[in-house]
Amino acid sequence: MKLCIFDPAHNIPGLKNLFPESDYYSCEPSNFFTYSAINHMNNDNFKKYYGFNYLTNLNNINTNNYDTLFIALPFLDCIESHQMTKDYGVRILQFIEFILENNDFNNVCIFDTYDYDYDPTKYYNNKKVDYYFKRNYNKKIKYSINVFPFPYMMFVTPCVLSIVLENNIPNNLEQRKNGVFWCGTIFKHENKDFNILRDRETIFNEIKNSIDIYNNLSHDKFITTLKEYKIGLDLEGVGDPNKRTFELLANDVLVFTNRINLIWGFDNEDFFSPETIFTTSQEFFQKLKLLENEKIYMKCLNNQRFLKQKYMNKEYLRNYILSKI
Repeated sequence: MKLCIFDPAHNIPGLKNLFPESDYYSCEPSNFFTYSAINHMNNDNFKKYYGFNYLTNLNNINTNNYDTLFIALPFLDCIESHQMTKDYGVRILQFIEFILENNDFNNVCIFDTYDYDYDPTKYYNNKKVDYYFKRNYNKKIKYSINVFPFPYMMFVTPCVLSIVLENNIPNNLEQRKNGVFWCGTIFKHENKDFNILRDRETIFNEIKNSIDIYNNLSHDKFITTLKEYKIGLDLEGVGDPNKRTFELLANDVLVFTNRINLIWGFDNEDFFSPETIFTTSQEFFQKLKLLENEKIYMKCLNNQRFLKQKYMNKEYLRNYILSKI
């Protein structure tokens, strides 16, 4: 397989870790395309951050050089007729369609980093796109047979796939605080067209007196502080999963969340422990009380460690993608 990864705004540089034999292309910020939702970096800054340069000669993305094409983009930003459309998204999708129109790759896969839990095939019907991998894949939605969950991506810096592939040594549990770590924004987000309501504000106000709240930390201080805790709160965001999810997983902190419908792509018998998932503030307090029991806490943490070791490694995730295409 001769693989090209086209990731215009470097949403998933970690794909290069999974497929080191690939060529990774991106776009220098310019009038043609600058993705304003993240720190869209020039090549020099990108290399300092991720350790390699991205390729910029986009004319080389063709079937003379590659037989498989991976494309990463926040999909709804790019659909011209959709209310979420951004001008830069339309331009980059038009360029991608030009590539597809003039080439016949064996496999074309879109990695959709957008927040919402929709079926992308309902918004885009280019027959040259064979497969879609979705960040936010919801168990309440019936997706087309060529759409698969892949939550390890989003439009943030650093790349969450890179974060989750880290193998940090667990902290000494005896030195951790029994409290619940929280650092994040508080909001109420609603989109009636997609039947989406994300209300962090209400549940946060109901539980805030039982959590340790941090704001305005430098990145180094943030990581140091969260490692001091046994439990990290990961409230459902506009899209799922959050960057916080992966920061907690990567640093061996037990994830305590109200995220209930996200499908990770695990085997049927594997999932996060039910004691770590709540839906209301009342359930939050009940399950927090359970987690004060050291035996229950360790059962949940060991299960989380098992999931990370089994599913969140280079070999498994590489094979997972290849098995779908």
